[in-house]
Amino acid sequence: MARRWLRAGAALGGGLSLLWLPASALLISHIEFDLALPRGAVDTLAFFVLNNESDPLEIQISLADWDRDILGENRFYPPGTLPRSAAPWLSVSPLRFDLEPNKQQEVRFSIKVPSDIVGTYWAAIMVEAAPKQPQPQPPGTTVIVRRRFAVKVLETPPGTGTKDGRITLIDVRGLNPPNYFIEFENRGTIHAPRVVGRIELRDEKGALIEKLDVESFPVLPGAKRLLKVTSARKRGDLLPPGKYLVLAILDYEGETLAGGQFILRIKPLQLVPIGTAPAPPQDLDGDGLYEDITADGKLTLDDPALLGLNIDKPAVQENARAFDFDNDGDADFDDVIALKKMAEEGRTGMRPSGLATLDRELPSHLDDLELLAHHLLELAPGAEARHGLGGDHDPLLGLRVDAHGALARAGLKGPKARNSHRLPVADRLGDGAKHRVHGLFGRLLAQARLLGYQLRQLRLVHGRYPPC
Repeated sequence: MARRWLRAGAALGGGLSLLWLPASALLISHIEFDLALPRGAVDTLAFFVLNNESDPLEIQISLADWDRDILGENRFYPPGTLPRSAAPWLSVSPLRFDLEPNKQQEVRFSIKVPSDIVGTYWAAIMVEAAPKQPQPQPPGTTVIVRRRFAVKVLETPPGTGTKDGRITLIDVRGLNPPNYFIEFENRGTIHAPRVVGRIELRDEKGALIEKLDVESFPVLPGAKRLLKVTSARKRGDLLPPGKYLVLAILDYEGETLAGGQFILRIKPLQLVPIGTAPAPPQDLDGDGLYEDITADGKLTLDDPALLGLNIDKPAVQENARAFDFDNDGDADFDDVIALKKMAEEGRTGMRPSGLATLDRELPSHLDDLELLAHHLLELAPGAEARHGLGGDHDPLLGLRVDAHGALARAGLKGPKARNSHRLPVADRLGDGAKHRVHGLFGRLLAQARLLGYQLRQLRLVHGRYPPC
């Protein structure tokens, strides 16, 4: 059997895509077996594991189920968990061995294909490596780092199964430049390893404005994949107001192509003064974003502060694309944070303050939200007392918040659905009508605290297997 050495990596979501490890590494000859054995067949295959490091390694082999989430990231489960698991058909040998530097070991696995299956089944052979310990170590004195890599096995008996794919969602989120989102669903029973396609943007008369390639991606049977394709237009090269047609065409190697369309309507801006500003906001650099919220001809921290005070007002929401500084298709507190960072980086007319110094020392997203709230308080005398943020600044003081639901949605920022068949994502935290959060400052700090809590929880979560 010809050996094709590939460095084991942690990013196998796209077939043979690899993460090359620096200098020394554990090498695996094959990271995917896409088999087409007839039903009832029995076969034995092998791959090789090479220790390309300077120290001996202990290697353990096990089986697992796997699939991909909607963004294409691998997920791993105990063997036999998934309905189309091939793990019960596999046997592997050896299950454990020591590997000296520059030595290799053959790992053989047998597969016995059932006689009644239809379509693709799959599993993974996990290769776990850890430094070899010369002798048992007392508890609590040694930290052992174990690395796991996945060798994927897919089996599709010839002549069985169906190929069927659909584009289930198309949306455009952000216009500067446009971000196209496509959701593809594999409704067949056969793995679609190479789905490719294109996106076309046409004007109301049908003239082609832009054509973008969709790079190859795989989709397992019954799974969905959400793709984001960003326009090649540069920031500031805006589409004029009007109606446009977005066409998406994907080839999943079936008898037909999958297609879908989306009508994009861009309304003219109708800018009016925001809050206490004497005039409508201004676009200071001609990039289509109106960063001068206070209309004083310069960008300072007063601009994100005023935007934050009025983020839910019609003057902002009815012209959301003018204030979509993070280009995600809406105007919300993330855009306030983005504008605040722009003001600091540009330093244009920015007043020196202890706030800016403190924020440089605490650059996290959570700190940005809290610091911005305090800057808002500086601009609105008496606001701290009115909104109950004195004392220990408890963000939930006097608020009625569905904490469980809010935490479930924290950190799930993404393209929002325009109706029931568009992209399903979490609602923005701090929606006073839905979550009964009273007062801008309470909503702002509640979002910051809840997001921070969610991030801290995520740091404590470890999957059974790391990404492979």
